[in-house]
Amino acid sequence: MSRSIAGKPIVRKLFSSSQVGVVVSAGLMDKAVKVRIAGQEWNKKFRKHFPSQTTHLVSDPTSSLVTGDVVRISSGWRTSKHIRHVVTSIVAPFGSPVEDRPPILTEEQRMELRVKQRLMKDVRAAQAGRQGGGGEGEEGEACGGDGAGGDEEGEEG
Repeated sequence: MSRSIAGKPIVRKLFSSSQVGVVVSAGLMDKAVKVRIAGQEWNKKFRKHFPSQTTHLVSDPTSSLVTGDVVRISSGWRTSKHIRHVVTSIVAPFGSPVEDRPPILTEEQRMELRVKQRLMKDVRAAQAGRQGGGGEGEEGEACGGDGAGGDEEGEEG
Protein backbone atom coordinates (compact mmCIF):
# COMPACT_ATOMS: atom_id res chain seq x y z
CA MET A 1 0.00 0.00 0.00
CA SER A 2 1.38 3.42 -0.88
CA ARG A 3 2.09 5.88 1.86
CA SER A 4 2.02 9.65 1.77
CA ILE A 5 4.82 11.90 2.98
CA ALA A 6 3.29 12.19 6.46
CA GLY A 7 3.35 8.39 6.86
CA LYS A 8 -0.40 7.90 6.68
CA PRO A 9 -1.73 5.58 3.98
CA ILE A 10 -3.14 7.38 0.95
CA VAL A 11 -6.15 5.04 0.87
CA ARG A 12 -7.39 3.12 3.90
CA LYS A 13 -7.98 -0.61 3.64
CA LEU A 14 -11.45 -1.28 4.98
CA PHE A 15 -12.86 -4.39 6.57
CA SER A 16 -15.29 -6.02 4.21
CA SER A 17 -18.02 -8.60 4.33
CA SER A 18 -18.82 -10.89 1.43
CA GLN A 19 -22.28 -11.80 0.12
CA VAL A 20 -23.67 -13.64 -2.90
CA GLY A 21 -26.48 -12.14 -4.98
CA VAL A 22 -28.11 -11.99 -8.40
CA VAL A 23 -27.68 -9.08 -10.81
CA VAL A 24 -31.16 -7.67 -11.49
CA SER A 25 -30.18 -4.57 -13.47
CA ALA A 26 -27.06 -4.10 -15.59
CA GLY A 27 -26.04 -1.81 -18.42
CA LEU A 28 -28.31 1.09 -17.49
CA MET A 29 -25.69 2.89 -15.38
CA ASP A 30 -22.03 3.23 -16.24
CA LYS A 31 -19.86 0.90 -14.10
CA ALA A 32 -22.73 0.10 -11.72
CA VAL A 33 -25.22 -2.76 -11.35
CA LYS A 34 -28.08 -3.54 -9.00
CA VAL A 35 -27.73 -6.80 -7.05
CA ARG A 36 -30.50 -8.59 -5.11
CA ILE A 37 -29.42 -10.49 -2.01
CA ALA A 38 -31.75 -13.15 -0.64
CA GLY A 39 -32.46 -13.32 3.07
CA GLN A 40 -35.06 -14.24 5.64
CA GLU A 41 -37.13 -12.11 7.97
CA TRP A 42 -38.66 -13.36 11.23
CA ASN A 43 -42.40 -12.73 11.59
CA LYS A 44 -43.22 -12.36 15.26
CA LYS A 45 -46.95 -12.99 14.88
CA PHE A 46 -46.67 -16.25 12.94
CA ARG A 47 -43.34 -17.23 14.55
CA LYS A 48 -41.90 -18.15 11.20
CA HIS A 49 -39.18 -17.01 8.82
CA PHE A 50 -40.36 -15.54 5.52
CA PRO A 51 -38.19 -14.77 2.49
CA SER A 52 -37.03 -11.20 2.14
CA GLN A 53 -34.58 -9.47 -0.14
CA THR A 54 -32.33 -6.45 -0.12
CA THR A 55 -30.90 -4.68 -3.15
CA HIS A 56 -27.55 -2.94 -3.35
CA LEU A 57 -26.03 -0.73 -6.00
CA VAL A 58 -22.65 -2.32 -6.68
CA SER A 59 -19.57 -0.98 -8.44
CA ASP A 60 -18.56 -2.93 -11.55
CA PRO A 61 -15.37 -1.12 -12.70
CA THR A 62 -14.96 -3.13 -15.92
CA SER A 63 -18.68 -3.28 -16.86
CA SER A 64 -18.46 -7.04 -17.31
CA LEU A 65 -21.77 -8.11 -15.72
CA VAL A 66 -25.11 -8.84 -17.37
CA THR A 67 -28.56 -9.28 -15.86
CA GLY A 68 -28.93 -12.75 -14.36
CA ASP A 69 -25.32 -13.28 -13.26
CA VAL A 70 -24.78 -14.71 -9.79
CA VAL A 71 -21.98 -12.65 -8.25
CA ARG A 72 -20.03 -12.32 -5.02
CA ILE A 73 -19.88 -8.76 -3.68
CA SER A 74 -17.97 -7.25 -0.79
CA SER A 75 -18.48 -4.05 1.11
CA GLY A 76 -15.80 -1.44 0.68
CA TRP A 77 -15.27 2.29 0.47
CA ARG A 78 -18.04 4.48 -0.85
CA THR A 79 -17.69 4.94 -4.60
CA SER A 80 -20.56 7.42 -4.92
CA LYS A 81 -23.51 8.58 -2.85
CA HIS A 82 -25.35 5.24 -3.06
CA ILE A 83 -22.68 2.73 -4.16
CA ARG A 84 -20.92 1.08 -1.22
CA HIS A 85 -20.15 -2.43 -2.54
CA VAL A 86 -17.90 -3.84 -5.25
CA VAL A 87 -18.02 -7.03 -7.34
CA THR A 88 -15.28 -9.51 -6.37
CA SER A 89 -16.15 -12.49 -8.59
CA ILE A 90 -18.71 -14.04 -10.90
CA VAL A 91 -20.05 -17.23 -9.29
CA ALA A 92 -22.32 -18.33 -12.17
CA PRO A 93 -22.46 -16.39 -15.45
CA PHE A 94 -25.69 -15.92 -17.36
CA GLY A 95 -25.42 -15.89 -21.15
CA SER A 96 -21.91 -15.45 -22.49
CA PRO A 97 -19.07 -17.23 -20.63
CA VAL A 98 -16.72 -15.39 -18.28
CA GLU A 99 -13.78 -15.81 -20.68
CA ASP A 100 -15.52 -13.61 -23.28
CA ARG A 101 -16.00 -10.71 -20.84
CA PRO A 102 -13.56 -8.17 -19.38
CA PRO A 103 -11.91 -9.61 -16.25
CA ILE A 104 -13.06 -8.66 -12.74
CA LEU A 105 -10.41 -6.60 -10.92
CA THR A 106 -8.66 -8.18 -7.95
CA GLU A 107 -8.40 -6.40 -4.60
CA GLU A 108 -4.80 -5.35 -5.32
CA GLN A 109 -5.76 -3.95 -8.73
CA ARG A 110 -8.68 -2.03 -7.19
CA MET A 111 -6.37 -0.63 -4.49
CA GLU A 112 -3.79 0.47 -7.10
CA LEU A 113 -6.53 2.13 -9.14
CA ARG A 114 -7.89 3.88 -6.03
CA VAL A 115 -4.43 5.18 -5.04
CA LYS A 116 -3.81 6.41 -8.60
CA GLN A 117 -7.16 8.22 -8.68
CA ARG A 118 -6.46 9.80 -5.27
CA LEU A 119 -3.04 11.04 -6.37
CA MET A 120 -4.50 12.51 -9.56
CA LYS A 121 -7.16 14.28 -7.46
CA ASP A 122 -4.45 15.77 -5.22
CA VAL A 123 -2.52 16.96 -8.30
CA ARG A 124 -5.64 18.65 -9.70
CA ALA A 125 -6.31 20.27 -6.33
CA ALA A 126 -2.73 21.56 -6.15
CA GLN A 127 -3.02 23.01 -9.66
CA ALA A 128 -6.19 24.80 -8.60
CA GLY A 129 -4.32 26.30 -5.65
CA ARG A 130 -5.87 24.19 -2.92
CA GLN A 131 -4.05 22.16 -0.34
CA GLY A 132 -4.02 18.45 -1.18
CA GLY A 133 -5.69 15.90 1.07
CA GLY A 134 -9.20 17.32 1.12
CA GLY A 135 -10.91 19.63 3.56
CA GLU A 136 -10.25 23.30 3.91
CA GLY A 137 -6.96 24.93 4.77
CA GLU A 138 -5.92 26.89 7.85
CA GLU A 139 -7.72 30.10 6.92
CA GLY A 140 -10.72 28.51 5.26
CA GLU A 141 -9.77 29.43 1.70
CA ALA A 142 -11.69 26.43 0.36
CA CYS A 143 -14.94 28.07 1.45
CA GLY A 144 -14.12 31.54 0.20
CA GLY A 145 -11.95 32.96 2.99
CA ASP A 146 -13.67 35.55 5.16
CA GLY A 147 -16.95 35.33 3.26
CA ALA A 148 -16.79 38.87 1.87
CA GLY A 149 -17.19 37.56 -1.66
CA GLY A 150 -14.99 40.19 -3.29
CA ASP A 151 -11.49 40.35 -4.68
CA GLU A 152 -9.13 41.35 -1.89
CA GLU A 153 -6.51 42.80 -4.26
CA GLY A 154 -8.90 45.10 -6.13
CA GLU A 155 -10.80 46.43 -3.12
CA GLU A 156 -10.00 49.85 -1.79
CA GLY A 157 -11.45 51.67 1.09
